[in-house]
Amino acid sequence: MQSTSKRNPLKVVSRRVALMGSLFGCYAVVGCSSASTTTVTNNLALVKGFNAYIPATGVDGTVTFTTGSASLGAVAFGGVGANISVNAGAFTATATGTGIATPLALSVAPTLGPNNSPYVLAAVGQSGQSGALAPQLLMIPNYTTALFTIPVAQDAIRVVNLSLNPNPIGLYRTSGGVVGSPLAAALGSVAYGYDGVANAYTLVNTVNLNNFALVDTTAPTTPLSLDASSNLSTQVLQTAQAYTLYIYGQPGNATQPLTAKWVLDYSLF
Repeated sequence: MQSTSKRNPLKVVSRRVALMGSLFGCYAVVGCSSASTTTVTNNLALVKGFNAYIPATGVDGTVTFTTGSASLGAVAFGGVGANISVNAGAFTATATGTGIATPLALSVAPTLGPNNSPYVLAAVGQSGQSGALAPQLLMIPNYTTALFTIPVAQDAIRVVNLSLNPNPIGLYRTSGGVVGSPLAAALGSVAYGYDGVANAYTLVNTVNLNNFALVDTTAPTTPLSLDASSNLSTQVLQTAQAYTLYIYGQPGNATQPLTAKWVLDYSLF
């Protein structure tokens, strides 16, 4: 006997609509799969220029930073530029300016991390110098949460000495105007230049981040004389943040004087 049952046309239409919706939904999501998901990586880094370069006497100290994929702009002495997005991976850069016969360059080409990893490209050294003080560029990576977590009652700080002070510099506490002890052991003697280990971030209780002095390590009881633009003792350091104290300039140099500035690298809030 032949069956007289018939398909319900409404059910047939509903199944077709559901199937089409599933297909279109999969096209709408990149990497749609019931077995896996696609992770999207931001293949960009963030770089900003910092000018600590000391030119010949009477020459404008402004430098212009250029990378393989973007310009970081012109930055005056002691200035910090804005963050510029560049391609992650192999990185090359130069800096030019009045009186710079050979563009400043990196001695070692770094590899930049993705996902907006932050860096400072610093112009350092002095015109006419050779060796460690030769004009050049330094790449300085900034704090990211991948390094460690900053507790709410503390700050991550570091000192980067790019000055032409003849000896290492220490960050010391003071009390009643009298120089005491180093703020932290790692900050008691900071040599010229940048090294990822020697200039690593140090966790310090926020309540202790005041009443500072910078000293030449050969005379640890005498504060160094700093330019009035320094914010060593006027910057209020907020909790759960990362800061770098940049020291740059040269004692006795009226145009590029010895200067110290706190720069905010990272803020939790």
